[in-house]
Amino acid sequence: MSCRVLSFILPAVFGFYATLVAADPDGVISVNFSIGDSTSVAVTSVEGAVASRHWNNAISPPRRAGSGVLGNLLDSSGTASGASFAFQAAYVNSNGNGRNGRMMDAWAANGAGDSPNSFSFRGVPPSFTDGGYDVYVYYDPQTVGGLFRFAIGEDVVFGSEPARRQFDGHFVEARGSTVANAAIGNYVVFRELTAGSFDLVVSARSGRGAVNGIQLVSRARAQAPAALPNVVFILADDFGWTDIRSWGSDYYLTPHLDRLSEQGMRFPQAYAFPNCMPFRAALMSGQYAPRTGVYTVNSSNRGNAANRLLDAPPNRRSLDFELVTLAESMRLAGYATGHFGKWHLGGENEGGYPTAQGFEVNYGGADRGVPPARNGSANYFSDANGTFAVPHLEANGIANQYVTDRLTTEALDWLESEKERPFFLYFSHFSVHLPKQAKAEDIALFNRLPRGERHNDPVYAAMIKAMDDSIGAVVDYLETTDSVRSPGRKLIDNTMVIFYSDNGGVGGYSDIGIRGATEVTRQAPLKSGKGSLYEGGVRVPFMIRWDGHVPAGTVNETQVAPIDWYPTFLALAGVEAPQGHVLDGENLLPLFRDPGASLEQRPLFWHFPCYTQASTQLGTWRSKPCSIIRRGDWKLHYYYEEERYELYDLAGDIGETTNLAETRSEIQQDLARQLRAWLVETGADLPTVRTTGRTVGLPPVNGPFLVRGDCDSSGEVNITDPICVLEHLFLDSFRQVCFRSADADGNGDLNITDPIFLLNYLFLGGAPPPEPFPECGPFFAGPLPGESCETACP
Repeated sequence: MSCRVLSFILPAVFGFYATLVAADPDGVISVNFSIGDSTSVAVTSVEGAVASRHWNNAISPPRRAGSGVLGNLLDSSGTASGASFAFQAAYVNSNGNGRNGRMMDAWAANGAGDSPNSFSFRGVPPSFTDGGYDVYVYYDPQTVGGLFRFAIGEDVVFGSEPARRQFDGHFVEARGSTVANAAIGNYVVFRELTAGSFDLVVSARSGRGAVNGIQLVSRARAQAPAALPNVVFILADDFGWTDIRSWGSDYYLTPHLDRLSEQGMRFPQAYAFPNCMPFRAALMSGQYAPRTGVYTVNSSNRGNAANRLLDAPPNRRSLDFELVTLAESMRLAGYATGHFGKWHLGGENEGGYPTAQGFEVNYGGADRGVPPARNGSANYFSDANGTFAVPHLEANGIANQYVTDRLTTEALDWLESEKERPFFLYFSHFSVHLPKQAKAEDIALFNRLPRGERHNDPVYAAMIKAMDDSIGAVVDYLETTDSVRSPGRKLIDNTMVIFYSDNGGVGGYSDIGIRGATEVTRQAPLKSGKGSLYEGGVRVPFMIRWDGHVPAGTVNETQVAPIDWYPTFLALAGVEAPQGHVLDGENLLPLFRDPGASLEQRPLFWHFPCYTQASTQLGTWRSKPCSIIRRGDWKLHYYYEEERYELYDLAGDIGETTNLAETRSEIQQDLARQLRAWLVETGADLPTVRTTGRTVGLPPVNGPFLVRGDCDSSGEVNITDPICVLEHLFLDSFRQVCFRSADADGNGDLNITDPIFLLNYLFLGGAPPPEPFPECGPFFAGPLPGESCETACP
């Protein structure tokens, strides 16, 4: 313990994609009807076909009356617009699931026999009326076959509902002008209004007429900046550091990745996290795992409990819904946002699907981390109808289709539909995650090739080939397709193409003495593989092509991490971080333009308070609870079970073979202090001892240090400290003590509760003293005049 600082769009079945709008913040006014359940829209949620924040809730929860009035509506920047809103409906209600966007969870409605709903806007400001504005009306998609009439004056639109059970996350515009041609959809648009007031009337011809939300969008502000670069972020799953031919494989064939590397810049010291979920959380949040609470995959206590000395803290499996994700920020900046492939960051019931977190379309993304299930088992191939058991990969009549190929087709179709806007394509492959499954013709190819010494699995090699072919298809599309936004140029001329992996490959375990674990590849000379905090588990391939900006065929040795992408893309789009949103990463744009640029040895951190078992038969581990720091060439591991340090000089020991913790103790101690400070600053959760329930201590450093609860400045909390506090309180002659040490419970007052708190901690398994101090170096014991500890540890 030490001194610290107090911290804390449209399925192919419909034949077209919806044209979603990205508007500048102050050009949108949004109204919703949340009734106060657990899935209510937050005031800053990014919801709707128009990227908008600061929704105005027309309901005063928990009231469910079918009427309401709102004055001085906020626009999407949070500024009062002067407009007002009133509505009259038969009732309001909610399904309360929040699965694919919370605005669509609640509605103001009437039935087929009820009087029409009316929605009135008054005082629409000149910033809307002068250049005209559009009105978006969202309606409930749950009643199969419902038919609705929407009218503003003489302008009438008819919409019907699709044969599906609930809003699926994709917005579909209905454009029917008569009952006969009423179109399937879930929103309608009235275009080019100029009046300062209008009334919207909604009636149900069948089913119920349910309105979920209304948006006014200024036409003058609905154009995304023409110069914004496109972004294609391709993420591989479980793809190892040497799994690329030009990066060291002696068996795999990756011509398209090799070409991408030649045409851009590669980063040999790019890092990830030991498994899938924390990488994805860091990418979408720009934050380290202690801030998101997403430390690992599924349970944090994996493996036989009898072999665990510690209990890991709980693990979150989705992001906080109120967090503004990278995808939401990209939408607000004017980007079309598309998610294709593996999500693994929250399920439908948690409101965690991609379409609830900023993506306009989602093909394949669900809470599962393995390829789409078929008959209950993970499978890369579709059923006889071409169906995959994940969102929006419905039947297409192609039996036994490989999911990598299907996702590629869907992604290319989406890119074709979004040429008029800057696009952010997040193509997150299921490959090459287990199970090992590949197309027969690709397996046959590798069966004919000589096996390598490092790599030799033909099925795994065939999986890599399919993913590499997919990457080639995407890049080929960009190279051959004309840019609508930049006539005379191709899409590739203004597109950043990124390839990254979420963690190391599955293999390398036998090299460190783990027997019986599944292995399909090796990262040698890196140590271990997926699930480990050694280099084989967290060092991954990363390359970027950005013609005209990134010099071709270059290498940058800067250490980068997934937390860096959020600030990088914000800088690319020229927008600020969301207010109050902590970003742990750095803007990488300067590195892309200059191979010699660096981030001045900023440290990287990992906190993995969890267990990942390697072999159920042997009770061995890929990783046990640990914290890591890498700064410059030095990498320090701390393992909480054994209270053991490992220190490696990666400049000469990339395989982490020689532990220098004892021989270079000054470096070990310096890194440990920085690691401790980071753990406190981010609010990292620590494991507890199974037998006592007591929270483990932070990585130890030499001291003594100023410690909360250490009244007598001995360097540790023990039985002498409650006695010290009592003596100070009741014996006037007792020497001065450091207030911030003696205030054991951290409530800002030195009183009888402090020795009680310490006794409870020492003997009854109570909570440890809180530690809201930054690292400040050693504080030596001795008489303390007044508050001298305040200057020793400000």
